Amino acid sequence: MKNKQIYIVLFFLLGGVLLVHDKVKGENTNEPPATYLQRKLDKSQHFRKYVNHNGIISYVLQTHLAKYQLSMYYTNPSVTDDGRYIWFWLSDSRGNFTVALFDVEKDEIRQYKKMKIASSSSYVDVKTGEVYWVKPSSGQRFIGDFYDVLKRGPLPSDKITRVAGIPHFVDDASGPRQVVTHLSPTADRSGFAFDSGNYPTNNKTYIGTVSIDGQKPKLWTVLDRRYNHAQMHPVHNDVMLIAQDYFKDQTGQYGAPNIRVPIDNRMWIVYADGSANPVFPKPNNIYHEWWDASGKYLWYIDKSGNRGGKGVCRVTYNYKERSFGEPELVWADALSHASSSKSGNYLVADHGYKQWEKTDSVRVSFFNMETGREIDIVSKLPYSGVQNHPHPHFAVNDEIICYTFSEPGSNTFALTFTRPLIYASDKVR
Repeated sequence: MKNKQIYIVLFFLLGGVLLVHDKVKGENTNEPPATYLQRKLDKSQHFRKYVNHNGIISYVLQTHLAKYQLSMYYTNPSVTDDGRYIWFWLSDSRGNFTVALFDVEKDEIRQYKKMKIASSSSYVDVKTGEVYWVKPSSGQRFIGDFYDVLKRGPLPSDKITRVAGIPHFVDDASGPRQVVTHLSPTADRSGFAFDSGNYPTNNKTYIGTVSIDGQKPKLWTVLDRRYNHAQMHPVHNDVMLIAQDYFKDQTGQYGAPNIRVPIDNRMWIVYADGSANPVFPKPNNIYHEWWDASGKYLWYIDKSGNRGGKGVCRVTYNYKERSFGEPELVWADALSHASSSKSGNYLVADHGYKQWEKTDSVRVSFFNMETGREIDIVSKLPYSGVQNHPHPHFAVNDEIICYTFSEPGSNTFALTFTRPLIYASDKVR
């Protein structure tokens, strides 16, 4: 009887261990995440290998739940740091988004049709595997109405919960063009930035933060014109980067009604005290900006060469002085979208999407800042029929690069491992 009780206790203890492993990574929590992920993908029924002409291997999601399957926005990695879970978008031709999850340990894809997200608003907590998103508008019209910020975990048993609400800022008016471009977490992970733009009504953008711990939303400032792609500073809770964008003026404020108003000054820093300052004086022709992981640099692409040089540039940011250093050209090339590694030693970018329909070719490549060498990940991606850009970015603590792989008539999620790219770009070999 005593031995039987011992076996029962051991059974439940082992069951508990298995449950913990199921939530985190799997059978071997001491295995390096990149090694674990590659071992699992090599055996997966859902991924195939794509070998570029230079030998660089990508793992391409071959199971299609939708015509268009995309990696999430480049500022918001969607693969957990332990390599266990991969979230990705499903999109139709009208730009309606839902999400799906690939469980690496179980080699299983789970589709969540009810998880409809507003635009590209999702964010994945890469430590826990939880995904946050903004629910699409559903008739909000008055001050006092809110847009739900929702969350769910990666396990099948996890439920959707409401964690916050972003206000509808304009009374008796239709919903904004965007409530949030993409959720960007505060440095302490207590909330997210919002950049709610009500251009059809008043050409204004409402900028602030929303808390997930029960505090009221904080409106930092209201700016004329369209601003989007708000990105919180990775170290300080009271600073965000935001981008000015073109928009259609339906009110006639900037001339005849329904004219397309161009960008006047692209990159701005907004503070919680309400101040908003451009990073550069006019003129500048820059786009696709982001913070580096340390918060010491602002990265961007200079299209004309008047703020650093044509290609990927960076400028130092001084938080205490609220000032910027001299711009520096890091990767001279005609690039479209780029992203930097946490280490600050590597970049990844796509090239040529502006001419994609004509050339039927976009290139994705890796750049080693230490050696100055560039290596193609994919030398030629065909046009899928829609402008779903590759948007490559690092994940799993710089061990992998995720991007959207295109094929004639469809897109899908893909990733590659950085170690072969570093090895191939190392001049010292």
